[in-house]
Amino acid sequence: MTFRYLLCVSFMFSALFSFSQGIEFNNGTWKDVLKLAKKQNKPIVVDAYTTWCGPCKWMAANTFTDAEVGAFVNKKFIAYKMDMEEGEGVQFAIDNQVEAYPTILFFDSNGKATHRGVGATAAKEFIDLCTDALNPEKQLSTLKARFLAGNHDKAFLANYIDVSMNANDFDADAFALYWPMLSEEDKLTEAALSQMNYATNGFSESSSDMYRQFIDHRVEYSQLIGEEAMQQVRKGAYQGNIGHLIATRAIVDVDDALSALKIDFPEFSGEIVEYYNVSLAFATEDENEMEAAKTAYLSVTTDWSILNSIAWEYYENSEDQKELEYALFLINRSVELHAEFVNLDTQAAVLFKLKKYSEAEKVVDLALSSLDGTESEADIQSTKELKANIAAAMKK
Repeated sequence: MTFRYLLCVSFMFSALFSFSQGIEFNNGTWKDVLKLAKKQNKPIVVDAYTTWCGPCKWMAANTFTDAEVGAFVNKKFIAYKMDMEEGEGVQFAIDNQVEAYPTILFFDSNGKATHRGVGATAAKEFIDLCTDALNPEKQLSTLKARFLAGNHDKAFLANYIDVSMNANDFDADAFALYWPMLSEEDKLTEAALSQMNYATNGFSESSSDMYRQFIDHRVEYSQLIGEEAMQQVRKGAYQGNIGHLIATRAIVDVDDALSALKIDFPEFSGEIVEYYNVSLAFATEDENEMEAAKTAYLSVTTDWSILNSIAWEYYENSEDQKELEYALFLINRSVELHAEFVNLDTQAAVLFKLKKYSEAEKVVDLALSSLDGTESEADIQSTKELKANIAAAMKK
């Protein structure tokens, strides 16, 4: 976001304007920031981002510009932004185990890491994260030190595991101690589902007790998080199991394993074998099998997002009429399965490229009417430009 700084004769008036614009991020190098933090005896908060990260852009445009966020952070912290793929950010990301974006990192005034959060958050949640970072009782570094010192109390472990999950620094050793302490009632909670998901890498290994807990209690967990969310977790679980199966195929019976997955995930039974075949083809880089396996999988999958992604690739990279017609087939299936802005936009774009202007006009209007506030300004602007291009083509 571009900030417009106003020239004011009054320092107070100027301060009020900068205050209302949200967080005042410091310039310079990481070394400069460390010096400033030590001089002012303030902790540091770092927005670890990349230029391609949509959620990073959303936070920059919405959370970091919020007046309450600015008031809190500017008073309590030295704030800094760093691109994890440029300059000193590359090594910084390695040193601080930054693997997802955005990651919000917290350091004390001496530069020692104290806390972290991962993922985009709105203003209130961001203030809550910063508040926790100031509280030794909720700081990740403090809780980890207490665990290593021998605090294995159930309530403490529950809190520590939740904090480590939110920081994308899940402590498997702590969870291994915590899991046997849970009652059956404890296990049938949303918190336990999230913890199991982390502990099993998305339920990707069918040999674990937690995988069986997840499979056997589908109804209860669906009631907690909703059927749509549950389907996303289950899709990730079956696909993760196939990834694990490919890695271990030399020592397991593949046919038996795939049959077991069909039983555990009946809603995906029609695509499980094809997903295995396409995953294996790409894993082994078998050029002869890749395209055929991909086509076979796309003909049966119920994953609307995959269909959308492949259709968009054809739209961006192909001028061939047959390939664009295939892209239209894929995106039509995607929209039939689940329609929202992102795949309606793709559908309109493919129709436009095929010169089906009347249909494209209807779909682009539908895409714009489906906006729910989570889309980036760049995406919305691109769709508006598509609408204008369609209108211009129809006038010719």
